[in-house]
Amino acid sequence: VGTPSGAACAPACASGYVVKGVLSCSAAVWTSNASCNAMACDSLPMPVVNGSISHCNGTKSGLTCQPNCSVGLVSDGQYMCMAGVWYSSASCGACFGDCATAQSQSGSSSSIPPSYLLPPIGAAALIRIG
Repeated sequence: VGTPSGAACAPACASGYVVKGVLSCSAAVWTSNASCNAMACDSLPMPVVNGSISHCNGTKSGLTCQPNCSVGLVSDGQYMCMAGVWYSSASCGACFGDCATAQSQSGSSSSIPPSYLLPPIGAAALIRIG
């Protein structure tokens, strides 16, 4: 209210989102090319024993990242980035079963559907990290 014509402002976004674009006032009409976009995840707050997670830095929201495990070890899970926050957990351990397939998938990133809100089968719950 009372914003002069030609003025612009950035809307506020919810936590975990960053604004892109601006709202503009022209002749008493607001126009917008602004949107709130989910933030990528920065480095994980804890190291993975017997593995590396540095490749996970900058993972986009809605994607998962699996640790790169030391030779002979495999990941038992993956981390999920949602709006700048890491969820779930993973560790590197001994391989049981099809080790060649498990090792070839270690360190991968994949897209998860936006409706993925429940933990994987057998998991107790999604765990927020940090």
